[in-house]
Amino acid sequence: MPPIIVWEGDAWGGLTKPLQERNLVWMRRSEVIFSVAVGPQAVLLTRATRRPVRYAPNVAKQYFVDKSMQLADGPPAGVTLIGKRLTYLGVELIPGDRERCRLVKRLQRLPSSGLSLYGDGWRGPGVRGRVSFHKQFDVMRRSLITVGWNRYRRHAGYFSDRLPIALCAGRTHVGSHHPGLEWLPGPEQGLHLMGSPQEAAVRVDELLRRDPVELVRTAAQLSIWVSEHLTEAYALQYMLGSYLPLPPPPQEPWSSF
Repeated sequence: MPPIIVWEGDAWGGLTKPLQERNLVWMRRSEVIFSVAVGPQAVLLTRATRRPVRYAPNVAKQYFVDKSMQLADGPPAGVTLIGKRLTYLGVELIPGDRERCRLVKRLQRLPSSGLSLYGDGWRGPGVRGRVSFHKQFDVMRRSLITVGWNRYRRHAGYFSDRLPIALCAGRTHVGSHHPGLEWLPGPEQGLHLMGSPQEAAVRVDELLRRDPVELVRTAAQLSIWVSEHLTEAYALQYMLGSYLPLPPPPQEPWSSF
């Protein structure tokens, strides 16, 4: 029988998102589990499966890499955040949602931010409703600054697939810092990972006061970086390299953990 490997593309844990038996069937039969998060997530998966866990983060889909090569439709403007609000009466349903809500409230109070807020559960200024997965690139590309706030901030190495989309869009991005993400680009290339919602809102306010032409020029490096380091092809080369004669991917992030 050929070897089985599993890539787990989501973060798990907490009272509202426990691992289900249907998640574990193939993991327990696999030789190795590749996970978009380690730290607490690796401990969780190892205890449930007794299989080794290795890091393989969310990557940019080729669809978005290809779109990043196209010319933008016009000058970008405003701030865009895409993400759901999943709290109930102020109770956090998934770790990190309360912080995301705090960030949104601060962004809504920023003068002249031109905020566009996509996703379920939001109220107040800038709410645009849902946006389909394949349209996320388009709304980000029209923005001067994109903002995100990931859940599970204690999970080392974790970020959702929305961060690679933002990198492909090539716009200045402000997001949440997680342990183990030092291999990602930094502020000098347009990526600002902050330690709290308050810090993120302050950084967005500061960036809005800068020259927009310079912001666009600097962040254009992000789309180049993601196409050279964080694509589906590189992830497959890494995960299948022990089983098939494939060339190794660029060193980062595959050697980081």
